[in-house]
Amino acid sequence: MKLSQNRPKILPPQPPEVVERPRLIEFIQQNQDKKLILILGRAAQGKSTLATSYVSISDIPSAWVNLDQYDSDAGNLYSLLAKLRLKPTS
Repeated sequence: MKLSQNRPKILPPQPPEVVERPRLIEFIQQNQDKKLILILGRAAQGKSTLATSYVSISDIPSAWVNLDQYDSDAGNLYSLLAKLRLKPTS
């Protein structure tokens, strides 16, 4: 079992400039009672920026996980998720 040592896997990105997306933020807020909201799109279309923007204004608990090829191993994924439970949100 090879563990990824990439600490940013559990830290949300901090983009220097954020494009405001009020329509999309409002859509997410209207659907926050759902158990899961997926943000889908091609590379560089602003998925991470949208998620980061929403989390920064929301008071609901959230976690950030960037998965890679090592996380397809159940032990690695479990270890990564266990780290999330140990980290207090700020």
